[in-house]
Amino acid sequence: MNTISIELLRPNNSNPRFIKESQFNKLVKSIKDFPEMLNLRPIIIDVDNVVIGGNMRLKACIHIGLDKVPVIVFTEEMAKKTNEKRVAAGKKEKTYKQLCDSFIIKDNISSGEWDWDMLANDWNIQNLEDDGLYAMQFPKEDYFPDEKKDSNDDKETKEKKSCNQCGKYLL
Repeated sequence: MNTISIELLRPNNSNPRFIKESQFNKLVKSIKDFPEMLNLRPIIIDVDNVVIGGNMRLKACIHIGLDKVPVIVFTEEMAKKTNEKRVAAGKKEKTYKQLCDSFIIKDNISSGEWDWDMLANDWNIQNLEDDGLYAMQFPKEDYFPDEKKDSNDDKETKEKKSCNQCGKYLL
């Protein structure tokens, strides 16, 4: 991994992802609060210094005013090794650009599912949201069917609701 001047990096104008202002502000805060994470999850660039992984992190780093950021370069040699494995697996080769485009999509696909019950019961919801996971992404009515907009419940009832799906308490 290398560290490179942020001025040398080029955002990817073909990046199909975007970030809302509130999420961007949380990303900025996250990098300020835990800058070492950039070393653990550096920005991925192609041989022309175009970002193929970490466009939003780059935007946040620029906003913060960082001069240098850690990067990993996806090289032509890496592409060659990838194609050798693809051919050995019976798949057709891809050009360097096609592999970079594949990386962009694969890097941004969220695969797998969250165990919302575990998150609700074993994790601090505020910490999760501070770290960028919006715990209330699941359908609210599945977990709080009795909650009304103008409910007059007392504070204790509002703070401790049981989950309809698992019976555990959501904090």
